[in-house]
Amino acid sequence: MLPQELLEEEGIEEAIQAMRFANSNPTILDLIKAREKQAHKQDKLNEEAEKEGLKQGLDEGKKERIQIVLKLMKITNMTDQEISNAVDIDIQKIINLRNTISSNTI
Repeated sequence: MLPQELLEEEGIEEAIQAMRFANSNPTILDLIKAREKQAHKQDKLNEEAEKEGLKQGLDEGKKERIQIVLKLMKITNMTDQEISNAVDIDIQKIINLRNTISSNTI
């Protein structure tokens, strides 16, 4: 049995009665289980969608940073190290990008 303090809380008695009814009625119990299963599925779908959205956002951010690097290479005399520091991209990636650009323009 529940402690007296809990029994005095508002809504506890109604919750206990609803639980007893659900447990005694197989149809209601099946509906509750189906609802819980659906809620769990929805939570999983929401979690997956959030992860996919974050991934897409990161991918777009990377593309934008590459575009900034390309513009800096084109319109400034900044060194690869200066661009690396300014855009916060690994220096080796900038060197590789510059080499790719150089080999494509030859």
